Amino acid sequence: MDRNEASGALMALFERSRHGECHEKMLAYASRRVGRGDGEELVQEAWLRAYRRADAFRGESHAQTWVFGILRNLVLEHHRRARRSRSALEERREDLQRGLGIDVAVSEGGLLGALSARWELDRLPAEVRALPPREREAFVLVELRGASREDACAELGISDGTLRVRICRARKRLRARLAPADARR
Repeated sequence: MDRNEASGALMALFERSRHGECHEKMLAYASRRVGRGDGEELVQEAWLRAYRRADAFRGESHAQTWVFGILRNLVLEHHRRARRSRSALEERREDLQRGLGIDVAVSEGGLLGALSARWELDRLPAEVRALPPREREAFVLVELRGASREDACAELGISDGTLRVRICRARKRLRARLAPADARR
């Protein structure tokens, strides 16, 4: 296939994708591997990359195969990034466990993941220990140990409203103490 034919095949695929023919197959492929939300983003990124690099398509394979290859590479890249992110999060969790001397439950979307991106986490154990006792025990139970609010209320013998207030106050104190110096100005 010469350069013009390759370009024509790729443009025909772009046109068909607008009508959902190839796009749905790509979305199904990506969604099975990374979930619907991330899958949609990766498919969109694959089409953008294919469009931007259309001149690199040599026509040695079908255009759909070429675009699927781009999508496959994006899926693999997504998994590598997720593994690196989880490894860094696990490392921070272990540091926090050592610093506080307690088991810490951590999820990517949870508190530690959010804190680690913006705050000075090396000071977190000392700052948690410095919280008023009632705020500290509520914060540690729910935010660090991963207890449900219902279980924390039962263990502490307090209402849900009281638990929420204590956690909110603890977060506010920690935010004020742990925010990077340039953010405190």
